[in-house]
Amino acid sequence: MSFKFNPNPVRANLVSKPGIYEASVTSLKFAFTQTADYYAQITFQTKDGEQVTGMLSTKADKSGEYSRLNGFVAATAIQSEIEEYMAAGEVEITESVFEKFLRRAQNRYMSVDVRAKTYTKKDGTKGEGFEAVFFARLPSGPDNNPF
Repeated sequence: MSFKFNPNPVRANLVSKPGIYEASVTSLKFAFTQTADYYAQITFQTKDGEQVTGMLSTKADKSGEYSRLNGFVAATAIQSEIEEYMAAGEVEITESVFEKFLRRAQNRYMSVDVRAKTYTKKDGTKGEGFEAVFFARLPSGPDNNPF
């Protein structure tokens, strides 16, 4: 891996309040939790250039469904992918299938519901941030670039 010095780094402009934003997927980071669940940290960028992250996992929801993952895939799938997913019927959520769904979503736009969250900082104090939690399809679809 190489490093190139940038004397003028840009600090990320982070989302500063909860709400519904039109955003695109700008980056993905895959890893395992301490309990060996595979997940992705997704970075979104709004039309105003603000960033927020969200997480999706290969672990089913408490109901046994994959409603958040389904919402994300439905929000970002183009017509040919929708046809592919419908033809496949039920799909086993493996690491490779999960990555395929998320990688296909890069640079596609969707509606992102951002909510406040409280977290514990490394020093043990509480902090507040914002997280992308739910996803919906834009009326014009994911491949429309309104910016």
